[in-house]
Amino acid sequence: MKNAYIAIMSKPSIVYVLNNSFGKFHYVPAHSHTCYELVFYENSPVYVQYNRVHQNAKQTFDFDASFEKPITIKMRPNSFILITPNVAHDELHLEDNSVMCVGFTYDGDEKLDSFSFKEIPDEKMGIRLILEQICDEFANKKYGFEPYMNNLLENLLLTLFRSNTKQENNNDDLKYVEQYIKQNIGRNITITSLADMSGYSISHFRMLFKEYTGMSPKRYIAKQRIKTAKRLLCNTSLSLNEIGESVGFSDYFQFASFYKKEQGISPGLERKRSQKSI
Repeated sequence: MKNAYIAIMSKPSIVYVLNNSFGKFHYVPAHSHTCYELVFYENSPVYVQYNRVHQNAKQTFDFDASFEKPITIKMRPNSFILITPNVAHDELHLEDNSVMCVGFTYDGDEKLDSFSFKEIPDEKMGIRLILEQICDEFANKKYGFEPYMNNLLENLLLTLFRSNTKQENNNDDLKYVEQYIKQNIGRNITITSLADMSGYSISHFRMLFKEYTGMSPKRYIAKQRIKTAKRLLCNTSLSLNEIGESVGFSDYFQFASFYKKEQGISPGLERKRSQKSI
């Protein structure tokens, strides 16, 4: 985020402001811009796809993404996204939607990183009000509207990047929890203890963890238990009861019932099949 901060300090300059309404299933064809574009999706989920259509597209959607294949994400209502120059993108709106977007350049040498800030909580809605002010200034063009808009945009970007940095810190906490689950899969792991470990309320932890891993904490723990149990069944001589205990079950019958429900076969049959394949 250091580079992004330096760039923002170079003062953004607004090129265009759009405030549009789209109907259900409206599709915006793939396009790109020579400037940055900050987009706010107000009241409907949107599928946004990015890809490497333009040879001079040098920025990626996020820190881990690759544009060798199209990347599709689902933006929730009340979400921002920053699109970097020359990156092709399209949109499919799932319901009636209102969209505000600001195109801008800046005179700094550093590049802004693409990011998304999903589902702004109520206490952060002042962010949206800043964008509404920008739209109002652009529409009415009062005296001094250009520097005033640019100052508003600078404040908005700084607020969003600070929020995004906090989101990265959240991911560090969740990564620690994820590693803890893997390393302690034989223990009685409760959602309450994981939430306490991460410093969040139970409901907020569930939401963040699902966004981070793609599944609920309970489901993630179950998958890790199955993964570990299958590895032990196929690659060790431990008894079925020992394997059950090593992945957190107090007795074999509980383990066998869980394993069959998840895998469709009993642990004993899983071991026999693995031995036949050797």
